[in-house]
Amino acid sequence: MADNIDHLLTDYFTGKLDVDIKMRKLELSYHSNDDENIGGGRMQNNVVRGAEITMQKLDDDYMLMRLTYIKEVIGMMFDTQTETVQKIIQERYGRKKSWLAVSMIVHIDERSARERRDEFKALIKSPLEAV
Repeated sequence: MADNIDHLLTDYFTGKLDVDIKMRKLELSYHSNDDENIGGGRMQNNVVRGAEITMQKLDDDYMLMRLTYIKEVIGMMFDTQTETVQKIIQERYGRKKSWLAVSMIVHIDERSARERRDEFKALIKSPLEAV
């Protein structure tokens, strides 16, 4: 049974997380016709700052910050792992291989491969719970 971390790892290693980040930036970069003149009076100092408004939207967007945080946490934790653990995670989540195929690729027992995966998931679980 796949949990939330399994889905996040699959999204990270298949590139879906990068696509989600780019799509969110694209959505925010297009102007919406939101009226910033809340009071309804005459707007003074009417200077259009499109680039500044877009950057402010990107900086303030919770979903974009969340996706970027997930990507950075998984990437940093993945880089600290041994080559064997990295290969296990890449084969299982990136190439969607079965546990038998993963164990044959890295030359360890299937149960050992699952245990190393579980250790990696436990490592990234606490930082990802903050999101």
